[in-house]
Amino acid sequence: MMDNKDQCPSLAIPELREIPCGMLSSPQIALYFKHNFLVKNPGSGLKGATYDMRLGGPAYRFINGEKKIINLGEEDDTIRNIQNRLFLPPNSLTFVTTREEFRLTRDVIARFNLKSKWVHKGLLLGTGPIVDPEFDGFLYIPIHNFSGKEIDLEFDTPLIVVEFTKTLDVTENYIKNPSKKGIIANYLNSAGEVESSVLKVIREYEEKIQDNTDEINASKTEREKWNKRFTWGWVASAFLGGIALASLVFTTWSVHADTRQKVLAAHEALLTTSDRLEKENTRIRNELAVLKEQLRVLSTSSSGALTETKVQEPQGQLNTNALNAAQQDGPKAQPSPSSEEKTSTQK
Repeated sequence: MMDNKDQCPSLAIPELREIPCGMLSSPQIALYFKHNFLVKNPGSGLKGATYDMRLGGPAYRFINGEKKIINLGEEDDTIRNIQNRLFLPPNSLTFVTTREEFRLTRDVIARFNLKSKWVHKGLLLGTGPIVDPEFDGFLYIPIHNFSGKEIDLEFDTPLIVVEFTKTLDVTENYIKNPSKKGIIANYLNSAGEVESSVLKVIREYEEKIQDNTDEINASKTEREKWNKRFTWGWVASAFLGGIALASLVFTTWSVHADTRQKVLAAHEALLTTSDRLEKENTRIRNELAVLKEQLRVLSTSSSGALTETKVQEPQGQLNTNALNAAQQDGPKAQPSPSSEEKTSTQK
């Protein structure tokens, strides 16, 4: 039966030679770090059996088929638009890298996943991807934001947790220059278009919604135009109706005023005529009273003269009677002179 040394050949470095195959613990990982293996220039992310790798830069994502690069990190004269926070839109797919580089030996593999705090926020990385032995360089990690809100990641924040496992080596050359390189420039230059299918569907619906919104806005604008036309038409109709009403009122008032003036003039004329007739009646009454008085006096005088004629001249009774008859009958019954009067007159 083979022992662990036979199953997992030792490395040329003595203190690593005794490390058995299997998942490495933090002391074992620290021994690899001491000799600049597994991770170059590691930070303070070593835990009990894992190491936390931090968010680095740059990152990139595809938007409508175009690759957008987001520069993260400290100020650099060769890189513009540096920022310290990475914003992940809802339902977006973004490729990020780490500040640390991998440097795996020929007998060690690595597995990594998102730290649980980011999974709880709605980010998804995938389940346990493996980094092969001898990998040297950076990895670009696809992160999908499945949440319905934007999530921001700060530069240099712990992002992924990595575990290392020692395996059997099939060669005697344990340490050599790795042939596999993970170079950031190569990733950025050769990355093909990858975009979230969910985001594409959402964008299609957003475009449809935008088209419908534009159509609704156009209909609203047209309706507002018709409303303005209707309003101005109503105002014009009301104005014209007001003018017509004012004209009717003015005409009615004019007729009323003219009628009232005519009635007043007629009333004034009636008053004047009434006064004139009253004065005329008064004058006539006065004249009638005078005539009655004259008639009375005349009647009295005529009665006295008739009595005297009857006493002194009985012979002329016929003439007196004729005279009285003449006075009563007027010019219609004047007696013609007798033959004796004619003879007396001629003599």
